[in-house]
Amino acid sequence: MIFLSQLHPLFPTSLHNYLYGLTRIRFGLYMLWTTIGRAPGLFLYTYLGTLGQLGLNLARGKSHPRIVEYWTWGGAFVATVLLFFVLTRMATRVIRDPENRSSPGDDRAVKVKEASSING
Repeated sequence: MIFLSQLHPLFPTSLHNYLYGLTRIRFGLYMLWTTIGRAPGLFLYTYLGTLGQLGLNLARGKSHPRIVEYWTWGGAFVATVLLFFVLTRMATRVIRDPENRSSPGDDRAVKVKEASSING
């Protein structure tokens, strides 16, 4: 949940930080998932800034990019788009089907085991 709440750039992350601080989530775990969740957005902002700088340089006639830079920008764009689609599918799957996830301390597993021992 921490990871998904950090992905969207319009969510109020300051409020999230405060509210997560009120929960029992360990600080290290929170920092790990926050860092991973914010990385794609930071990468995208940096990527767009680099493209803007290239556009300004081209408009001023200062420089033309080398072929390696085109490949780097294209590869970064493709990686960003693929990451966006993969994360969207994962998030949608988790949100739609929370019943199929079970944790080690889940009461359902105990109830199923009890029901099977009673019936069989």
